[in-house]
Amino acid sequence: MYWARVGRPVDPMTTTSLKKGDLAPDFALESTLGHVVRLQDYRGKGSVVVYFYPKAGTSVCTAEACSFRDHLSEFTGKGVTVLGISTDDLPSLKKFQADNHLNFPLLSDHEGKVAEAYGVRASMKGQTVAQRVTFLVGSDGRIETAQMLWDVGSTIADLPSHTQDVVNHVGSLAQQLPRKG
Repeated sequence: MYWARVGRPVDPMTTTSLKKGDLAPDFALESTLGHVVRLQDYRGKGSVVVYFYPKAGTSVCTAEACSFRDHLSEFTGKGVTVLGISTDDLPSLKKFQADNHLNFPLLSDHEGKVAEAYGVRASMKGQTVAQRVTFLVGSDGRIETAQMLWDVGSTIADLPSHTQDVVNHVGSLAQQLPRKG
């Protein structure tokens, strides 16, 4: 089940095929924290927000990352980890994280294989990128829900409501989510 889509209508061919209850594709990606992050390492420890974004340093991606940064305590207070994934290389992500004081790991899917596994791989100006899609993965490793913000129609003004939608959805699942600890 998707949250409400924001922006222009999305071509069904570009929408992820993952749905509620599907096992989230596992991944092992280099992080800005200096180690490999594996989705499977979070199983049984709490839910994970996995958000894909097209390009570090662009205005909408920066606003989105800063919105997750500003709401991070609301996620962690409910035992939820936030992970940002893009096809940018690790040095670009480290700079993006430092420039914006981001307080959660960014993961480099430089080859676009994870974006492809999640059904969010796209092409922009001849480059492989990830579409702007946020997944909530339960502690059992299954997709709880997803929200797509289609890059073409999304604006910076859409992002606070996007992040708040994710926070609200996590809050509505709070009774079902195990606490970290």
